[in-house]
Amino acid sequence: MEESLSARLTQMQQRLDNMTHQRNEMRSRESLAKATDVLDRIDSHSAGGVDAIFER
Repeated sequence: MEESLSARLTQMQQRLDNMTHQRNEMRSRESLAKATDVLDRIDSHSAGGVDAIFER
């Protein structure tokens, strides 16, 4: 019985480690997506300013 509980506990720990890793990956992806969005907005504003300069 102890072996069964020990094996189950090991499985649970592995699952917890896996879920923690997945959560961290999702947080990293979210941060990357937010940063990309900010950079895209900055680029779109900058591009408009450059176009306006060349039109003058």
